Amino acid sequence: MLELLLESEQPLTVAEVQARLPGARRAHTTVSTLLSRLAERGLVARHKRGREFEWFAAGTREQLAIAALERVLEGVDDPDAVVLGFLESVRGRRAAARRASGAD
Repeated sequence: MLELLLESEQPLTVAEVQARLPGARRAHTTVSTLLSRLAERGLVARHKRGREFEWFAAGTREQLAIAALERVLEGVDDPDAVVLGFLESVRGRRAAARRASGAD
């Protein structure tokens, strides 16, 4: 659902989200509940359109990723060390992938 909202150029009602979801049709209440749970986690937001709510992503993919990282780092004693370790790990994997593909 979050992916649908991230890809959409405009906010979507529950019915519009429901219609765009792949696979078996989900109940209106199920879609509404899941959107509400995403809102509780700060991933989506809503505003009123007539008698319905329109739902939209609470930020870009990058903004949501940063917010998630900030939440994870709140419980860490040395967040700088975690971020630096992560960057070193990513750089190491990318360098290994380049070597494996012969790009170096």
